[in-house]
Amino acid sequence: MNYNTVRRVTRAGVFCMLLTGSASLGFSQVSMELTGVGNGYTMGGVYVSPYQGSVCSGLNQASCTSTSSNVLYSGYMICDDFSTDSHLGLPTWNASVTASASSIGGSVKFASDSNAYYSTTTAQQNYNAVAYLASQLMMPANMNNQTNADEYSFAIWSIFDKAALGYVTSVGTKTQGTVTLDVQNLIANAFTATASGYTGPTVTVYSPNPSGVSQEFLVVNTPEPPAPALLAFEVGGPLGMLLLFRKQLLRTRLQN
Repeated sequence: MNYNTVRRVTRAGVFCMLLTGSASLGFSQVSMELTGVGNGYTMGGVYVSPYQGSVCSGLNQASCTSTSSNVLYSGYMICDDFSTDSHLGLPTWNASVTASASSIGGSVKFASDSNAYYSTTTAQQNYNAVAYLASQLMMPANMNNQTNADEYSFAIWSIFDKAALGYVTSVGTKTQGTVTLDVQNLIANAFTATASGYTGPTVTVYSPNPSGVSQEFLVVNTPEPPAPALLAFEVGGPLGMLLLFRKQLLRTRLQN
């Protein structure tokens, strides 16, 4: 699908409300909605984590914004899924909840993945490593720094899909080769941490149901800094065109 230029025009005076504590609250099936792109950092033409979204109790909810009466969580979310597109403005989708990445079940999206970065690791090891990187990404020094946010996001994506590493670009003063090496080092560090006992106990996994309806998202259940103002975007082309989080973002011209 081809898309016109996407350009930022202003900052809207709308903020996500952040709730501390567990985002899952014991519910095994929820509705979800994406609401923003965090700091709006990009690499390789796509937005990187953390994004912003909401979780509501119950399935097939018409709305799941921070003002919904049944909202369970509204705040930062981290994507671990490189191959699926997600959109702002789409209807809510249903998701299965794994309360802790330390104990995944069959409902997670990458319970079996032939594209994993390491062919010898188990799904549980991969989720533990991704949870470690997600927790590190949510540190203010990382999430509020474009280079760090880019590198952590691509490290997370690459664990489940090694092809993501091929989309790494230069950022700031770092060359593509340096950034690629940084991403590889982050992945190695994550698996070193899991081998030393880290299991991701405070990271909740929200797996789309059915799996192709959205990306899979992680929520780190620790107190977070205030969310930045949501960004407003002007999208060229027909009214109602959706803003992609993943492929073909921030392209300066139509792709043939």
